[in-house]
Amino acid sequence: MAIEKRIFGVGHYLCPCMVKFIGYTNVLMESYRTFNTPFWQHHPTNCKNVVMRSVTVDSIGPNNDGFDHDACDMVLCENVVFNTGDDCTAIKSGKDLDTQYGPAQNHVIQNCTMNSGHGGITLGSEMGGGVQKIYARNLQMLNQFWATNSLNIAIRIKTNMNRGGFVKDFR
Repeated sequence: MAIEKRIFGVGHYLCPCMVKFIGYTNVLMESYRTFNTPFWQHHPTNCKNVVMRSVTVDSIGPNNDGFDHDACDMVLCENVVFNTGDDCTAIKSGKDLDTQYGPAQNHVIQNCTMNSGHGGITLGSEMGGGVQKIYARNLQMLNQFWATNSLNIAIRIKTNMNRGGFVKDFR
């Protein structure tokens, strides 16, 4: 969507992120809970040295991703509990040709619990700049709320023919 068409507020359908950082270094998000947010819950973009630790992400609704790390370098996501209406954690790197920040790279996701959402770990769908060097370990995909809000897919890679991008070195 063109920048001039990105309008927030009454009468518009573009919801804001709950926590948003753009172009920061040494970001620490630790020991709190988000609840019923309007859109993506945490969205650092073009940041370096990002840590999200011991956070409870609790919001069920459309487009309620828990953690969207977008074109960030050096990300640690650990001991986070996800209960989302969309992706638990989604690694992104720009939409379509909006790739000036480069790839998402050098991310570690560990010791997290994914209770509900479309994907436990999702690569994309906005990944025009690419996604590389991602390491995930010791994750619990519990599907705790399967009757009302199931966890659909543990690891999800998504894009479309117009968005481009690449995925390399995902472990």
